[in-house]
Amino acid sequence: MDGRDVAGSAPRLTGPLSWLARGATAMTDEWDSISSHKGYVTVAADEHGRPVLLEIRMSKSGGLLRGLMDCLAASVSLGLQRGVPLSDYVALLALARFEPADWTDSEVGYAHSVVDYVARWLGLRFPGAGAVEQPAEAVQGETCAYAAGR
Repeated sequence: MDGRDVAGSAPRLTGPLSWLARGATAMTDEWDSISSHKGYVTVAADEHGRPVLLEIRMSKSGGLLRGLMDCLAASVSLGLQRGVPLSDYVALLALARFEPADWTDSEVGYAHSVVDYVARWLGLRFPGAGAVEQPAEAVQGETCAYAAGR
């Protein structure tokens, strides 16, 4: 079956993405520069306000970081659609340290990486996910998780 209804042309959504047909809401955040990397994060929530779809877009097309962010977003989205709590992702990914890293103009503050920025932004937008505070010992340019005691 090709996903179309019996009457003809309208696609019928079933399974994990059936929430799309019920009017999901979405929000997007843009960061202008994390070490000259511009990007967007979009999260869609189901009718109960639970995040179920994550998209991360980096401005530099074809780059390694852009490809990895696409893969991470797809993986997180699949987990969210299958019941993995957003708080698990926030706890695991927040404060991940690798380049690019830089200060942002959002409430996230210093982004230790793009992954850190996205995880803490999600934690702030979805209160049940558990927002992660900036560690007191954070040093701009520090990228080694071992140095931070992780």
